Amino acid sequence: MKRSQPKSSTSATQSSVPGVGHNSDAVVKLQLYVSKYNGFRKEEGELYVQRCALVMEAEKELSPKLFEEFLAHVHLPRKSSNFRKARAVAKAATRLLGISDRLPDSKSTIYELAQLDETTFSSLVEDEVITPTVTAEHIRMKSVADGEGKVEKCVAHIDATPLGHGERLVLMKELKRLASEMGATLRAPKFLEKREKRA
Repeated sequence: MKRSQPKSSTSATQSSVPGVGHNSDAVVKLQLYVSKYNGFRKEEGELYVQRCALVMEAEKELSPKLFEEFLAHVHLPRKSSNFRKARAVAKAATRLLGISDRLPDSKSTIYELAQLDETTFSSLVEDEVITPTVTAEHIRMKSVADGEGKVEKCVAHIDATPLGHGERLVLMKELKRLASEMGATLRAPKFLEKREKRA
């Protein structure tokens, strides 16, 4: 009694794709499209990092007024989360572009990678965790497992008692702007919040 031979990996690929069968030309065409698609994904991730770096370069080279005009032209409000993320990605641009062949096309995943410290980032690179298909959730879970997920608590208190009513409102508005820009949380006294709404 003859034993059936196990299917090769190529045969498995062929049989898993409807209409492919054992047509070698069809398999080659399939692989070509897969390769092209993954190539575009790589380019998207790389271009996103380069765009973020360009934003920070523009901030450095242009006057504040011209930089605001630049942000308006590229539809990137300074107070938006996208601007905050662009800053983080730009700071990590060198190391991210150093693994451009592994970069995912997801902006949120690239942002998660940008926030990692050098040690954790290098560890993920060496363990081949970073791939074009890795997700932001996977990176977060891996970071927590490695101890990166622990966040040191940092709370600051501001005493505005010596300030007049108008000065307090100005201070709160400015702190709100900075908190929004940096991704921090601001808690102001309720009576001050009500007065600001009336103003």
